[in-house]
Amino acid sequence: MKKPKYKRILLKISGEALLGDKSFGIDHQIVK
Repeated sequence: MKKPKYKRILLKISGEALLGDKSFGIDHQIVK
């Protein structure tokens, strides 16, 4: 089997996407 070109993938997520209903911080329910 051919070896993959990359070992890791970096996933960049916007902080705004994790806010939920809060005005700051990270909403842990959305992260789950």
